[in-house]
Amino acid sequence: MIEFKKNIISGLAKIVNLPEENIESMLEIPAESNRGDFAFPCFQLSKIRHQPPSEIAMTIARELGKIEGISSVENIGPYVNFRVDNTILAKEILSEIYQEKEKFGRTDTGKNRIVVIDYSSPNIAKPFHVGHLRSTIIGNCLKNVYQALGYRVVSINYLGDWGKQFGLLVLAFQKWGDKEKLKEDPLKYLYKLYVKINQAVEE
Repeated sequence: MIEFKKNIISGLAKIVNLPEENIESMLEIPAESNRGDFAFPCFQLSKIRHQPPSEIAMTIARELGKIEGISSVENIGPYVNFRVDNTILAKEILSEIYQEKEKFGRTDTGKNRIVVIDYSSPNIAKPFHVGHLRSTIIGNCLKNVYQALGYRVVSINYLGDWGKQFGLLVLAFQKWGDKEKLKEDPLKYLYKLYVKINQAVEE
């Protein structure tokens, strides 16, 4: 946990007189981003203090803004919503990345667990386009994230050089193929044959 988050949790724990572990587990992320970065619900405190949660939230909101690392505080009913100081956050995250390097963000959350990611697998009888590239990048990013979390990742991204489409392409080349044209621009020429054979099959 980065230092600024520890400071916020520690400060909030002192304000409400609860253990820091309880505070961390109680913090929520608002469903709407315009409501802040974090929200602290006061329902549990209401049972302990025998006060309406909205009153407790107002009291906490007055003190919370004094904690270093918090840029703004808003009392919304039984919740205390607040934003973190992005300047401090960025500074501490970059410092942590610099210190930990490739270990930054790594955990053993997925230890002894397996994730299978099947992505892209383009049909190479057609030109490779941005849609293939997008899903390939997303799939590979997900693989890297899961690996950093300790999962054993099985990624599947094979070239689709088999199946019906290649059977049709072989047939098209047998019927209309020209080796000289193939040498000039292989992919473009094969794609023309691919389109032609598919039209012929449909007819």
